Amino acid sequence: MNTQVPSSRLTGRRVAVIVALNGFTRPATDFARRHGIILVGRPELKRWAHGEHLYAVVKEEHSPA
Repeated sequence: MNTQVPSSRLTGRRVAVIVALNGFTRPATDFARRHGIILVGRPELKRWAHGEHLYAVVKEEHSPA
């Protein structure tokens, strides 16, 4: 049974996020950057766990410059 709520109903866009505790390889980082995938590693998880809002944690990496 598919219990997913379409992300378009929640925010109007789809977001891909990959979480890893041991970092990401350079090819994985390059691929994610090219395809708009958000990578969340140990440092971001630590900030989130200590009370920083997840949106703030990932926005620094993915805000338009």
